[in-house]
Amino acid sequence: MTAEEWKQIDAFDGTVAAYLRHLMQNQAKVSRPGTKAEHKPLQQDNTLIEQNGQLIVKSNLYKDKRQSSEKRLGSLNKVTLSERAENLTTANELEYRQVEKLWHDVSPAHTKDHPPEVIDDAKKSLFQTLFPNNATRTMLHNPKLKARPYVCPFTGKKYGSVENLVRAAIPWLIRWHRGVYQRRIDLEQRKMEELRDKQLDELINTRRKKRS
Repeated sequence: MTAEEWKQIDAFDGTVAAYLRHLMQNQAKVSRPGTKAEHKPLQQDNTLIEQNGQLIVKSNLYKDKRQSSEKRLGSLNKVTLSERAENLTTANELEYRQVEKLWHDVSPAHTKDHPPEVIDDAKKSLFQTLFPNNATRTMLHNPKLKARPYVCPFTGKKYGSVENLVRAAIPWLIRWHRGVYQRRIDLEQRKMEELRDKQLDELINTRRKKRS
């Protein structure tokens, strides 16, 4: 500091720290030339502290900016976390074309020795159940379940992803419709046998009547 500045400090009624604080407050009240706006006092952006016998001006400007940024980031996270979860859930659902590709990838290994009717019925059950009312995406996510939130509508089993669910559902549906097909064939065969037995009984009774 200059000799003139030390004279002003000596003439000031107070400590050196008080004088410097008074000096900064007066400087902050001076407006820039050509403007009418007043500047904020420096004491709002700075803190005068004493360290090792020396006066140090510590800026609060970056601290305030950091705190403001953290507040904005915190509020942004609160808004986006739910949206992010919703987007993630939607992203994990499958579109019609994706399920169709899974069908073409998985079904050939399970269609051997099955009649075309069984395969057609299994595919129809899969797509009509996963995409009701002309839906374009699956809607299998259950928000109440955490680890495996996708419940198979055919078996009730839980899965961690829709893809795993579909991969397991395809062979299950083929086997199930094969069973339906086989039961229908067996029923038709029994009916034919019963009809044949009935016709045979009628023929025998007719011959007996003729002999008598």
